[in-house]
Amino acid sequence: MDEDQLLETTDEDRLRELIRDELTSIEDEREESGPSLSRRGTLATLGVAGASAMGLLGSAGTATAATSEDVGTANNPVSNVYTQNLFTPQLNDGVFVVGEGGYDTIQEAHDALPAKGGGVVLVTETYDRTNESYPIHWTTRAGLVGDGVTKLGDASNDSDFILNVDFTEDRNGDGKIDDPNEAAYISHRPPGAWFENLQIEGGKVGAYIRSTRFSVWKNVNITGAYNNGFRISYDGSNAINSHAFFGCTSEKNGYDGWSVSQTAHDIKWYGCTAQLNGRHGLNVDKAFACAWVGGAIQNNGKWGVRATSAHGLTIRDAYIEANCSQDTIDDAELNPHSLSAEPPESQSDILVDDGGERAVSSAQVNIADCYINSDMSNNTYSMIINGGKCCTFRDNIVRSGSDMNCMVSIWEGVDNDVYEPSNYDDLEDVETITSSEDNGTRTRSFGVIGAATGGVNLANETGNTPGDFGLDNGTNTNGNPYYAVWDGSNWICAASPTIIA
Repeated sequence: MDEDQLLETTDEDRLRELIRDELTSIEDEREESGPSLSRRGTLATLGVAGASAMGLLGSAGTATAATSEDVGTANNPVSNVYTQNLFTPQLNDGVFVVGEGGYDTIQEAHDALPAKGGGVVLVTETYDRTNESYPIHWTTRAGLVGDGVTKLGDASNDSDFILNVDFTEDRNGDGKIDDPNEAAYISHRPPGAWFENLQIEGGKVGAYIRSTRFSVWKNVNITGAYNNGFRISYDGSNAINSHAFFGCTSEKNGYDGWSVSQTAHDIKWYGCTAQLNGRHGLNVDKAFACAWVGGAIQNNGKWGVRATSAHGLTIRDAYIEANCSQDTIDDAELNPHSLSAEPPESQSDILVDDGGERAVSSAQVNIADCYINSDMSNNTYSMIINGGKCCTFRDNIVRSGSDMNCMVSIWEGVDNDVYEPSNYDDLEDVETITSSEDNGTRTRSFGVIGAATGGVNLANETGNTPGDFGLDNGTNTNGNPYYAVWDGSNWICAASPTIIA
């Protein structure tokens, strides 16, 4: 279609003829029919010139606006007008616009994407979220991009997920999951779905991610969900691995900012924020090899980080402050949907837990290079380890209050390392751990058993492997502390080749 010809033509019949010819040409070029388009969506596919021409038809003289016979409607669609069209700048290269001049809903635009993946759904400022039905089902490797301001979701909806990223759907309807065009198949191959510059509000869960891998989230903010902001969940059949979040925020949600459930692997957060949530900022339950780097975890109703039966979780370079916050729980302005009644009795910013009845200890939960302002909530500890193995707490700056016993309390646990000299308290000068508490089994500082508290009675400890180091408190070394080496059966004093315990 020649745009100059269209714009220079004022004869109504000639305009109708040109537009009808173009629509017929589009239809002839496409073999498959797609989902219905609204009249507005069809006009968008005609491009700027086509839309202008249709405007002329409705305004020139006594001419009337084009009818459904001319442009197609939801009941009489123009086949595949939503796909690639050289006369549609805003839809070229696989970009599907939602808002004025495009699709009415995100779901309509998503359903127009190729089943095998690819393409971008672009949400513009003219998007009207009241047109949307929830949840929005996202089942393809494509991008959803917003303008960073326009909101998705429904603040009053407490029963639906707003965005449901779920690749279990048999999209082609053939019952196969080994077909390269099937969503269940392609979800396990990179690249995955990606989401950027979105504001999501309300819903039972803001974004529910399951049965897929390799999704990427950038600058996505979720607020006011009645349950969790983000939920990454195992569905019993497909592992949920390798998701990454960059500069995302989850705040003022009833439960957790991020909830990561069983068998999730390789979940990463970079520069993200979890704040003012009714329960935990980050709740990792039996997940593996996850890492939170930078960002902030603050003012959550219960623990900032709760690691339950988690293996290989790293929290580093983060700002952690004022969790176990009664204000967040009680103040409806801070959190209108908080589902917590009160903070836990023993308060801390970080909890490493064994999962209770599951009795599966967390292992290698590592907290490093963080600033932890526990004074803001008068927390008793910065970190509680209840059933952890080989967890570490090192190179952290802690701002403690007068109610704080020590930085780390180890109720139950084996071979945890607190790196005593590396942690700094910039207010009350409390110890990393204290000898007045039990401190678990073989608790270490820089790998040495007992070194964090000036030594222990090595007669009560068994080394882990030959070559293990321990510091005897003098009980077995004539009143003087001495290092000893475990030979597999006994502790050998490092100052002389004698068995000391």
